[in-house]
Amino acid sequence: MSDRKRFSRIGLIYFVYFGVTILLQLLIRMIIKATGFSLPENLKWMSLFLSTAPMYLIAMPLTAWLFGKMPAQNYPGQKLGAGRFWVIFIIGMSAMQIGNLMGQGVMYAVKMMTGKKMNFELQEIIMNTDIWVVFIIVVLVGPVIEEYLFRRLLVDRIRMYGEGTAVLVSGFLFGVSHGNFYQFFYAFALGAILAYVYCKTSRLRYSVIMHMMINSSSVILLLLMKFPGINEILNSEIITDRQLLHALPGMILILLYELTAIGMTVGGIVLFICFFRKISFEKGERALYGFQKFKTIFCNVGMVLFLAVCIASAFV
Repeated sequence: MSDRKRFSRIGLIYFVYFGVTILLQLLIRMIIKATGFSLPENLKWMSLFLSTAPMYLIAMPLTAWLFGKMPAQNYPGQKLGAGRFWVIFIIGMSAMQIGNLMGQGVMYAVKMMTGKKMNFELQEIIMNTDIWVVFIIVVLVGPVIEEYLFRRLLVDRIRMYGEGTAVLVSGFLFGVSHGNFYQFFYAFALGAILAYVYCKTSRLRYSVIMHMMINSSSVILLLLMKFPGINEILNSEIITDRQLLHALPGMILILLYELTAIGMTVGGIVLFICFFRKISFEKGERALYGFQKFKTIFCNVGMVLFLAVCIASAFV
């Protein structure tokens, strides 16, 4: 199999993954709309399940089966010590925060140019879902499936082109698969860092645990936002002293959370600078260079189709 054909097939597999997910989600919405079905209050958590089930229960197993048709290579790895694990974790948290700010900047620019506010339906569903359901899907299930899909299945089939190529491709495809420009930046950075961890260890458990811990930070913020009085303040044009007093415990905890996030962002930048020279990538037996690398990876039918559907979904 030629190099370009290999990447084209990978692009087609992810095109199937993304396409099947979107089509099934649209089908579920159409059925709900046609039947006038409405979830009772005690089953509101089903909204999150119905949004993620097509991806996790159907599209992902199909994608894994298709990847199974492509030969993979196994590489020896090394253990990741506790100290190194925490250094990479803090750098990952920092990268996520910076990427999040970049995404918000893009979102603001789009709003200024088009006057259109970007809405993220899945995030709205998560905000209105019981915290225990969010924890199971976002912290436990999601990281396992995403690491298996974008690290093990992908990296084991492109690592021959060099660890640097595997890291960038894994991060980029993970970023665009989120389907919007706002999430692309932090997902790309996080995906690249987790791919680096997988390349160096060849053990999925490290990237899975790190992914779970990073997702937990978002769930913690969601939990704090559900504190008594917080939602009332956010939705009030005029805030009274009574509202402030009622929401004070939650506001203090949110402030502590934000200060911790700022500290980890600064700490991650410092650690990245300190350890930058220790970052290394194995070249691989079929390394690609320069424009040849870009042409081989992206200038093929499969990748063009996948990127097209991802970009199109960002505007829907």
